[in-house]
Amino acid sequence: MKIKGILFDAGNTLVRPIGGSYWPGPYFRGIIDAYGIRDIDWSKMDAAGDEAMAFLEKHHHVMTEDEEREQLYQYYDIVLKCLGLIEPPQDLLRQLAGAAVDKIEMELYPEVITVLEELSQKQLKFGVVSNAWPSLEKKFHMLGIGKYFDCFVISSQIGCWKPAEPIYTAALEKTGLPAENLLFIDDVPEYVAKAREMGMAGAVINRNNINETPGIPTINNLTEVDSLLDYYEKTRNFPA
Repeated sequence: MKIKGILFDAGNTLVRPIGGSYWPGPYFRGIIDAYGIRDIDWSKMDAAGDEAMAFLEKHHHVMTEDEEREQLYQYYDIVLKCLGLIEPPQDLLRQLAGAAVDKIEMELYPEVITVLEELSQKQLKFGVVSNAWPSLEKKFHMLGIGKYFDCFVISSQIGCWKPAEPIYTAALEKTGLPAENLLFIDDVPEYVAKAREMGMAGAVINRNNINETPGIPTINNLTEVDSLLDYYEKTRNFPA
């Protein structure tokens, strides 16, 4: 058998956040300013973000975009209260949550579309396996790459985060391929190690060239995936 499918992480693999951070989002400050609110203690932003993110991490089972909006409404309520706004206007919270769900807060790495187009000629199955929320799939279509993927495995819809085993099991079920036929690419070594533990081929994408990953193949960007496929097909002991 050979590699017949590739599972890609999203953040720091296919996309990066506009402005350098996903939270509280690139539209957050502009929406607040446009609303006319000035009594904000921006010095508390880091602490506010930590408290609100703890809420998201504790309540990570969100199946639909409507549920995502409801959860992010609560997220921004926590953020604004931490920033000194005692009673955040409901309309403002709806605007913030709506922007987070319906607008794109990420951008593609430069080589992504070219590489996906070239790899698609190899008749491979593609999947996204991401610690994310339901709107990710819509946003990938808005970015022009949703059409390349046969499945999306979103952590919030599974109810746990990578590297929890149910996420990888769901990816195997959705692709319909055995683990030995799949290549898993992620920027977090721990997540790749779990995929390899479950029988997949795996590689770390190290876009910032900061971390060594002993024992796991590493690439610097997606233009190296072709070489990675060759490497695994020559070195792995695939069943006949």
